[in-house]
Amino acid sequence: MVSFCPLFSGSQGNSILISGSGATILVDAGVSAKRISAAVSSFGYDIKKIDALLLTHEHTDHVSGVRVINKYHSIATYATKGTLGGAFLEGDDFFAVWPLDDFFIGDVRVTPFPVAHDACEPVGYRFYFPKEDKVVAVVTDLGELTKEVYDMAIGSDLLYIESNHDVEMLKSGPYPAFLKRRILSGSGHLSNDDGAKIAADAAERGTKTIVLAHLSRNNNTPRMADSCARSSLILKNVDPDRDIELAVAMPESDGKKFFV
Repeated sequence: MVSFCPLFSGSQGNSILISGSGATILVDAGVSAKRISAAVSSFGYDIKKIDALLLTHEHTDHVSGVRVINKYHSIATYATKGTLGGAFLEGDDFFAVWPLDDFFIGDVRVTPFPVAHDACEPVGYRFYFPKEDKVVAVVTDLGELTKEVYDMAIGSDLLYIESNHDVEMLKSGPYPAFLKRRILSGSGHLSNDDGAKIAADAAERGTKTIVLAHLSRNNNTPRMADSCARSSLILKNVDPDRDIELAVAMPESDGKKFFV
């Protein structure tokens, strides 16, 4: 089985641990190396034995722990040229990847794909684990659902999808106008409605595990994100309690591990 462990999720920091087909992969390192190492250990893994670190983009909540991890553990780190340049990351352990150009971590085929976000060259990732014949898609930090996103998300066995904010809660909240415009823009973040839409479309076509991610601390709640996704699933005749596993990633791991 492929195991999927959300370690941290949200504007305070993001990191995911995925293991399958003989490879253990960390996606993003947006909190301190110490906290990531402890979280990895809590799931029974050793950060020194991680095969690769993949970065989605250069914003601090996704890369703040990278340099220390690289300094002490020399983990091969993969990101687009834009992300590496935007985060000022360079050295023998950093490798550039290109959107829609597959590469391999051991036997695991990884496909980076472009997402619409206000970063240098942001991507999501689609993983194919051949020994288990399973697909995992990681899609966060994007303002719109493009064809590339749908192509990569649909057909996955597990979909980790952004459900950042409730639109009305954001509009009526305390954020300044410029920040509200940024979040609501096509290069901002997915709302609960948008995340629920692609989640329901994916479930209708066979996805069995959906994890809602990157929830705003100020403009969302786990209950609101879950309720919105459930409503969309029901409209697609998918029972969220019987047909699939639906969960919300917490800001810091609650110990929940997913298997596909």
